[in-house]
Amino acid sequence: MDEQFRRLTSTLWPGFLTVDTWTRTTNIQRFVAVPHPHRPTQLLPYGLASVRAAAARPSDFRPRLRQWRDALGVAGLLAVATVSRSRRFTMQADSGSIVEHLQENFDRSITSAIVLFGPSRANQKPVLQLHNRRGQTVAFAKVAWNELTSQLLLDEHDALTYLNQVSRPGFCVPKVLDAASFGEGSYLLLSPVSVSNRVRASKQRAMELAMAIERTSPGSVSQGADSPFVDRLLKRSKDLPIAHGIVQNLTLRHAERDLPLRAWHGDFVPWNFLSGSKTMAVWDWERFDRDVPTGFDRLHYSFQLASHRDASSIAPAVVTVRAGLADILPELDLATAHAHFDWYLAEVLCRYEHDSVMVNVPNLAERIRALAATIRDGEGTR
Repeated sequence: MDEQFRRLTSTLWPGFLTVDTWTRTTNIQRFVAVPHPHRPTQLLPYGLASVRAAAARPSDFRPRLRQWRDALGVAGLLAVATVSRSRRFTMQADSGSIVEHLQENFDRSITSAIVLFGPSRANQKPVLQLHNRRGQTVAFAKVAWNELTSQLLLDEHDALTYLNQVSRPGFCVPKVLDAASFGEGSYLLLSPVSVSNRVRASKQRAMELAMAIERTSPGSVSQGADSPFVDRLLKRSKDLPIAHGIVQNLTLRHAERDLPLRAWHGDFVPWNFLSGSKTMAVWDWERFDRDVPTGFDRLHYSFQLASHRDASSIAPAVVTVRAGLADILPELDLATAHAHFDWYLAEVLCRYEHDSVMVNVPNLAERIRALAATIRDGEGTR
């Protein structure tokens, strides 16, 4: 068990002990670790309810057939765990787990939770899919364990509070059910959000959703050097040695250009929204901002897909997006679209470098170097 995973688990189970037993007692919680007991990305509670919860996760972009196929895999893992120690994971907390805390203070019907850790990254945090004895999801809890993730939960709380007060034609978002501290960490409790009649989201539908998110802010227009967005970016990059010079250069280059500002989700990618026949559901609002250059979500969606496709590196992804700017941002003239993409890349660079200072993630440092080099290489090409 590595140090970061130990810290994550100690946030959920204060003063935790790993217990080498599979007997049922009141103070020991039994899990099956996936994919590996020493560095799992999920902990599945031992019981039929977790199979049902895994198969019917509300915010799940997998097709229904894939969900049930995966649920059968979960059932197989639970069956194997009854006779094999290889995937067993048992936890005991000195002062009660966060699941017990939420059961007592939020909803007595909660019996357990699937713990989702996800891949190792700077903003990694446990997410609990809290369910009842029937496997019905009651709520999701995001759990912060350090300064970076604590701030992200505060930002998401503010974003969802705002979004639930404004018009959102075409999409729904979670509601904040509770926010509080627990042990040495904190949590944000959110309602499940889903859609009826799930359909595969086309690129056009995704772009329409991104524009709907943009319109949650009334918008404004300012000149580049005097823009509140540019001012914030300069302040954020002040203590970032790689990003600061790049942001300064972009400020000089685009000083006279008008900069229309709108809202963005901040991490608009296919796995953060679900498409229905009539509406969409969107979650993970921790990077939401109401005043960024128009089209940031559309650029982010295109850039992230390009950088993940066929293990593409950052430089080819930038080239791909630049070549398609006329289609991605059709309402802007091409020079302005290039400027908005410059600002988007600088925003992402600041995010990466800031997060890398907060949490040491080796592959993030590599992305920072590659992104900075790509931005610099592009300075003399337009």
